[in-house]
This record gives sequence, structure tokens and C-alpha cells, in this order.
Amino acid sequence: MPGSRLVAAPATGVYRVAKGLDSFVFRPPRGALPDGNEPVLDGNRWDDPSARFASLYCATTAEAAFGETIARYRETDGLIGRIAAFLNSDPDPAYDFELAPGRVPPDYFADRYLGHVAVDPDVRFVDVDHPHTHAAATLALRGLLRQHRLREVDRGVMFHADRRLTRPIARYYWTLAQSPDHRDWAGLRYESRLSAGWECWAPWEPSPFACTSPTSTPSPAPILTFGRRRRGSASSWNDLPLCSSPRAAPTSSCHGPYRQRDP
Repeated sequence: MPGSRLVAAPATGVYRVAKGLDSFVFRPPRGALPDGNEPVLDGNRWDDPSARFASLYCATTAEAAFGETIARYRETDGLIGRIAAFLNSDPDPAYDFELAPGRVPPDYFADRYLGHVAVDPDVRFVDVDHPHTHAAATLALRGLLRQHRLREVDRGVMFHADRRLTRPIARYYWTLAQSPDHRDWAGLRYESRLSAGWECWAPWEPSPFACTSPTSTPSPAPILTFGRRRRGSASSWNDLPLCSSPRAAPTSSCHGPYRQRDP
């Protein structure tokens, strides 16, 4: 039985959009998954379920990095109607804002930076989209699969919206990476659920980045395209426009010696 598929990060580096100049600083993990049987649909897909280790979310292209962060502003069929039905009281001007589906707020880019950084060429990422990885995970995660009444790991499992399923998978690979035989494992490689052309990366600490003395230069805010899937088939691509011309988003570029990983 083949093992998990391992790949190197792009030789051209990866991109990340975040608040603050240094986009590639690992922050303390967010809260652990709550107890109970209700699906957990919020939060990052590959965070640790017990909040023991931190992950970052990067992309191969700047377009994908921006697209992953502004996806919340896409128009969703029926969403506006559901919100309007729920808000049956008078609006509060201090808290209720005009809904603009399919548009990014003009102040979105005010405090965000597009970072670009090189990745240690000697580290490897688990490709969670590859069939070999699915086959290996099916054997190793039988208990998790039974808990969710699933028979095997496939792309549907890796794309699943319930964080009670995807986060334990991330923890499984992170745990393997702590062993001497897998010390070169640095995180996960996965395809964005928003667009088939967007390749994403979720590295763990210790940082696999080459990042010292970051600098920033002005960079125009992009206009991105998004694909929409309905009933299992791809439909038309549409532009996601900006509400107005935003301020330029600085871009930080980090270069320097690779951070040493513990032996």
C-alpha cells in the first residue's frame, strides 16, 4: 500500500495575506474544538482540534492568497433574503451596515499585507488531495471514520465543511511529523475549495520559511475571479469587484537564511 504523497513547496515561494507587516509570524493557536455532536462549520480547516500547534495558510499565487481571504464577500444564493427575514427590527446605524453582496469593502486593504516568502527546499508537505494519501489515511484513521459514519478517506472528506473531521486529520499528520522518520514534514498541501486552480499550503511550526528583515512596497489591490459550482457541475466565472478604489495594499517580501529546525 503506497504511503502518503509528499511534495515540495514551489521554488518560487508562497504568498499570504494577513494583517500586519510580517505575514508569516506564527500566532498562538485559536481555541480548541467545542465538545458535543453539533457540526463545527466555522474557523480554519486545518487548525489543531486541541489548540496545541499553530498553522499558517498560504498559497502558490497572490491571486489565491487574496481569494482565500475575501471569499466571505462572495454573493451566496438566498443569503440576503435570509438575513432580511431575520433582521425584523429597526437597524442600528452604529452596527448595521448596508449589505453589498459580491463586493469587497473599500477599507478591507487598509491594514492587510501581501507577503511573499521562500520555503526551505528540503522540507516536504503532505498532499492531502492525492489518492495515495487517501488510501494511507483510510487505514490509519478508521476510528475517526467510524465516528463520522464514513467508509474511507477521499477528496470529499478532505473538503468536508465540518472541522470535527478535518482538524483531527491535520493533527494526525502533525503528530507523525514529530517522529524522527518524518522530521522533514512541514505541513499540508491542498487545493482550495473555492477554485480548482488555487494551490494552498498549511505549514506548521517550526517555520519552514526564509524570513528575515521583511520590507514592503506598494502593490495594487487585485480584482479576482471566482468560480461557482452548482449541482456538481461548474458554472460561469464572475468578477468580484471592489466597492470603490481601495488604498494600495503593501506587499512584504522576506528573504534570508532558513530558520533552523530542531534536530
